[in-house]
Amino acid sequence: MTAVEAPASKLRKLAAIQDFDAVEDLLLESKLGFNCSGICLSAECNYTSGLQHSAELGYCPKCKANTVKSALSLAYRVEDARA
Repeated sequence: MTAVEAPASKLRKLAAIQDFDAVEDLLLESKLGFNCSGICLSAECNYTSGLQHSAELGYCPKCKANTVKSALSLAYRVEDARA
């Protein structure tokens, strides 16, 4: 089984890969855009892709599994963990 990296860490990586100055900017773009940015949850992988807002998980061709989660879904998981 592949190790899964923490949602907050993956959000920061996704923001950096997408050249955003802050996670908040990534989330705003993801919320307002046609597609939402996503990143593979596997600790060894940083594959990114665009996902539809309603997509629960996307396919990672590097891991050959449905391990891509949208930035918005990751943000919800981070917020839930804080509550």
